[in-house]
Amino acid sequence: MHSREGHVVTPASPILPGVQSTLGQQGHVDSWRIQHQQFETRGQLENTTSAVRDTWTAGENLLQQFGAICGKQ
Repeated sequence: MHSREGHVVTPASPILPGVQSTLGQQGHVDSWRIQHQQFETRGQLENTTSAVRDTWTAGENLLQQFGAICGKQ
């Protein structure tokens, strides 16, 4: 990589440690955000799965009751 003055910018350049530190901090923040989003998504999926399971069970119960009512006639 070259600067405007034509100098080669290397990892030994004094400005880079500060930039690397900032980028590293940003990376940690991004990592935390991703983990937090995954945690929230996992919770939403678990809630949805639980709701679907409850609905399925309620439907099965209704079918059993309906079958029992129809069988009595």
